[in-house]
Amino acid sequence: PMYRGGTKITVAAPSFSPADLEFVIMPADPKVRALVRALDAGSSAEVAAIRDDVIGNVDPATLLLQDADPWAAILVGLISIRFPEHFPQIGLAWADKLVEQVGWSFDANVIRASYALTAAGTTASGNQNIESLQDAAIGEAIASLAKAQIAGSPYYNSTNNLFSELTIGISDYLKKKEESRDL
Repeated sequence: PMYRGGTKITVAAPSFSPADLEFVIMPADPKVRALVRALDAGSSAEVAAIRDDVIGNVDPATLLLQDADPWAAILVGLISIRFPEHFPQIGLAWADKLVEQVGWSFDANVIRASYALTAAGTTASGNQNIESLQDAAIGEAIASLAKAQIAGSPYYNSTNNLFSELTIGISDYLKKKEESRDL
């Protein structure tokens, strides 16, 4: 992607296979680069430190402003799914705004699908209409995943993994629901 602070592309021959070339595309901005690294190999402690150092006391909504880096917002959205305890203020409303800003991104639509399911789980706790809430959330998630497919391909590997997890989970839920109807 074209990060707002610039993009650094490195081409190198890996030592284990000098006949091949390895491309590494990273943001030039060290703060955004830290987000990429936290997403790929971060631990909970690392993410907490990056949240404090990189994001600080900034309201995550500022990541969605018109002049903000959309890729940084996507990274924060993905990290918040992996480490929700460090980003309690990010949820479905934030994901909806992310898609409003960068709906052209496969990654943003997958983030939205994940938060649709998470929000339903939170809302459904102790609710009498749990099945209808779950069904509505599944419908929203499927619609978001379909938009992701239309948008193209994921940029981040973790988005691709999340997409797979969501589709498998939704498929399993629908199969179990169908089996329970047959009884």
